[in-house]
Amino acid sequence: MTLDLIKKKIESFYAQKIESLNRAEALETLNEFRSLLNKGEVRAAEKVDGSWKVNLWVKKGILLSFRLGKLVDVSINENFRYFDKDTFP
Repeated sequence: MTLDLIKKKIESFYAQKIESLNRAEALETLNEFRSLLNKGEVRAAEKVDGSWKVNLWVKKGILLSFRLGKLVDVSINENFRYFDKDTFP
């Protein structure tokens, strides 16, 4: 999937209500998006002409990941209980 297509899909998914989303398609897009974030090919903000510029579509992708995520138990043991969204392992 190209970067432009990922950007368009994230913008589209973000504008929709969670209940009406195709969850599987959105998660597939977000997995590719997360891969680009991890590689540093996409950044939430970039320095342009000496000042920082926020990439709003990247911010939307991160927020969308939290909206789509389900809480899962990632506890180490009974003494250290911890829950997090499954979209950001």
